[in-house]
Amino acid sequence: MVMKAVATTIKEFEHYLNKDNFILERKFDGSRSIYLNGKLVSDKRDGFKEKRYPQISQALNGINAILDGELWVKSDRVVELSRTENWNEAVFMVFDIQKLDDKDLTKLPLKERRKILESLNLQPPIFLTKQYANLKEAWDLAEKENWEGLIAKDLNSPYLEKRSPYWFKLKRYKEAVVTIDKWEQGNTHGTFICNDGILNNIRVGTLSTKYVEEYLKAVKEGKRVDLEIQYLNKTTTGHYFQPILKRLIIK
Repeated sequence: MVMKAVATTIKEFEHYLNKDNFILERKFDGSRSIYLNGKLVSDKRDGFKEKRYPQISQALNGINAILDGELWVKSDRVVELSRTENWNEAVFMVFDIQKLDDKDLTKLPLKERRKILESLNLQPPIFLTKQYANLKEAWDLAEKENWEGLIAKDLNSPYLEKRSPYWFKLKRYKEAVVTIDKWEQGNTHGTFICNDGILNNIRVGTLSTKYVEEYLKAVKEGKRVDLEIQYLNKTTTGHYFQPILKRLIIK
């Protein structure tokens, strides 16, 4: 289990930001991973990863620690780590440590865990995430360099193996309008299949039956229905990454 951030917006976070207690780090659009007992593993279903990324395991050889970080490929767009051709370009962006040798570090505050990480003198392709103290400067940099967003962390926080009230996820969403071609029924509320005039088969999950009912009613009346969506970025193939339905536009 890993420590996860609570999603929020920059406006909501600004209300209780204490500059002395919080630092900010880039949110990388990669694959959350743990270095555990000499093996690189996923926090999800991917299983062991050392065969995919031998350069990571080799660089960490001899370090007896549990490290938390993100596998990532530097790019202006979202890069799919599932693609074999991207594996040798991956780096490991480390931002926390749970254990060193036989010592449990999870009860230490983040600022102390960070000092321990810095003492390890990690070498490429292993990097420590850069930390920022000023929210505006960090957000401006995220806008300029097209980051996915920021993670705000309480320097006094312990490491909790769950979603934590000490870490906040601030994502940068872009917006677009796409046209609905049809609706497909699914296990929950189904999926809208859309196009943007260039790209077809844009799949956007519906959030509630209300949207489905409004869409079906409008179609029955012969009206065109567009979707305003939010998305984090575009992939190398031009697809919308993590599209979210914002509202229906009925014409």
